[in-house]
Amino acid sequence: MLRDSSSHSLINPLPAARCHSSASHFPPTPPLAVAPPPPIFIIRYSCEAFALSRRSLSLLLLPFSLFVTLARHSCFSDSSSQEEAGFLSPRVFTVMLLLRRINVVRQPSSVFAHGFSESPLKSLRYLSTSSEIASSPKSASPDSNKVKPENDEKPVIVFFENHGFSKTQISELVKKFPQVLSANPEKTLLPKLLFFQSKGLSSPEIAKLVCGFPSILMRSLDRKIIPAFDYIQELLQTEEKTIASIKRFLGILTWDLQIYARPNVETLIQIGVPDSKIATILEYQPRVFLVNTVRFKEIVEEVKEMGFNPLRLNFVLAVFAMRAMSKSTWRKKVEVYKKWGWPEEEILSAFRRHPWCMMASEDKINGVMDFFVNKIGCEPSYIAKRPALISLSLKKRIVPRGSVYQVLLSKGLIKKDVNLPFLFESAENRFLDKFIDPHKELIPGLLKLYKEKLEDSKR
Repeated sequence: MLRDSSSHSLINPLPAARCHSSASHFPPTPPLAVAPPPPIFIIRYSCEAFALSRRSLSLLLLPFSLFVTLARHSCFSDSSSQEEAGFLSPRVFTVMLLLRRINVVRQPSSVFAHGFSESPLKSLRYLSTSSEIASSPKSASPDSNKVKPENDEKPVIVFFENHGFSKTQISELVKKFPQVLSANPEKTLLPKLLFFQSKGLSSPEIAKLVCGFPSILMRSLDRKIIPAFDYIQELLQTEEKTIASIKRFLGILTWDLQIYARPNVETLIQIGVPDSKIATILEYQPRVFLVNTVRFKEIVEEVKEMGFNPLRLNFVLAVFAMRAMSKSTWRKKVEVYKKWGWPEEEILSAFRRHPWCMMASEDKINGVMDFFVNKIGCEPSYIAKRPALISLSLKKRIVPRGSVYQVLLSKGLIKKDVNLPFLFESAENRFLDKFIDPHKELIPGLLKLYKEKLEDSKR
C-alpha cells in the first residue's frame, strides 16, 4: 500500500537555476532539472510485502517513467517565474504524484483487489503462494480466496457404507465420535477394519464393535491396538477367547496394557490367584485390570481381609466389584441393605456368596427387596442368604416370573416354600417346562400373562 505523501516528504527539488531569455532568441538550453527521486522505496516495499512479479512492477511503473521523461524535456512558457524555467515545479510534481496514487487506488491491479478489508496476514499469505496472481485476473477471483474444507465428509460415509455399516450405525458413529469425519479412509480407517477381519470377525461384527467404541478408529494400530491384542492373547492362550474379551470391552485395546494391566496381573499372581481365574476374569470382565496400580493393591488387600479365598473365582469377582465403585458408593449401598434389616455381618456374608449383589444400584436393591418382601412375602434374611436374586433383572425376570408364581400360589398349585432361586434363576426352557406347561389346561391364560409381562419389560 502506498504511503501518504503528506506524512513523508517525497519532493526535495534543487534551487532553481536562472534561465536567460530574450524575445528574439531561443533561450539557452537550460540545465536539466534534477527530478525528485521517485518513491522507489515505496514501490519496492510494496513489492516485497505483496510479492509482485516483475511484469506487474513494470506495468505499475510505466506511467510514472513516461511522466518523468516528459518532465525532463519540457519547460513552461511563463518565463517570469524562476521556478518554471526548465524544470518541473514542486507543486506540479506533487499534484501529478497524487493523481497517480488516486489512479492506483481507483483502478487496482488484481494484486490489490484481494481482501484488504480482511486480515493483512491472510492477504500476504495468499499472495505469496500465487506466482501468477498479478498477471492472471482469473486466478485472483474472490472465490479462489475462500478457505476450502480440508476433508470431505462424503468419502468417509461412503467408506463405511462399503464396509458393511448400516445408515443407522453410521449416524450413531458420527454422533458419538464426529472426529472420524476428518480421518483418511484408506490410511487411517481401513487398516483397523482389516486387522479385525484378519482375526475372524465378520463385517456386521466389526460394525457393531466399532459403533460401540468408535474412537478405536483413531488409535495407532502398531503402537496401541496390536500390542494390546497380543498381550491379552498371551494371557488367554487362544485367539477365540481374546476376541470374546474385546467384544465385551473394545476399549481395552486403546490402553497400554504393559503399563496398566501387567502390574495388576502380577499382584494377583503374587498372592496365589491361579492363572485360570485371572484368565476368566480377563475374558468376562476385561475392565478389572484397568485401574491405578496402587489402588488395585489396596482393593486386593481389602478383599483378603473380608475373608475371600484367593484360590476361588469369587476373589477376583470381589476385586472387580470393589474396583467398580468408590468407597463412598460402597458405604451408601451398605446403608440401603441395613434399612431392609440386614446387619453388617449379613451384608458381608452375602457379598462373599455373591459379589455381584454389591454391583446393583441403590434403586435396584430397593426395587428387588420391595418385590420379594412386600409382594412375594419373603423375609429379608431369606434374600440375604440368596443374594444372587439381587442380580436378576427386575423387569425382565423377577416381575414376569413373580406374576406366574403368584397365580400358581393362589390356585394352590405350588407351595409357598417352593424353591424360589430355581424358579427365578433357571433357564427359560426349564422355567416353561416346570411352571407353565404343566398348568396350561387348568390355567389357559397363564402363558399369555407371562408373555404380556415380558412385553411390558421391553417398553
